Amino acid sequence: MDKLIKLDKLIGHSFAWFFFMLHGNRIHTNVAMAIAKGVASNQVSMPKDDKKILVNWFNNPYGF
Repeated sequence: MDKLIKLDKLIGHSFAWFFFMLHGNRIHTNVAMAIAKGVASNQVSMPKDDKKILVNWFNNPYGF
């Protein structure tokens, strides 16, 4: 998570890592799956809107 937060800061947008993952750029879907599981078990916190997007993706994965 720390590396993803650093990536977001480097890019200048929160949750940017998610869109890199969707496009298959440098972030593997397994990372997003693990984070989604952490969010579901309240081990990982994130903004409400980001959480909703991630959980929806986890329940019905898609990519580009």
